[in-house]
Amino acid sequence: MVLFMNKENGNVLTYKKMLEEWNELYDGGDDTNPVGWDEYYTPLHQCKYCGEFTKGTDEDVLCKDCRMTFGHTFYSEL
Repeated sequence: MVLFMNKENGNVLTYKKMLEEWNELYDGGDDTNPVGWDEYYTPLHQCKYCGEFTKGTDEDVLCKDCRMTFGHTFYSEL
């Protein structure tokens, strides 16, 4: 499952909740707003091995600590 962390306050939200918060706090209902949600949120996923959150949307990618420990980038390589 991909989650999204608010860069300002650290809240971790589902995609639906992130869009709701973005519309409420940042977009202001302005259809011409050129700034997208990715300016305010970082996509995260949980490492399949240890469960730590790591940046990105590819759920097969291990977190930094697991990459260092195993010498692999992807869970499927273990």
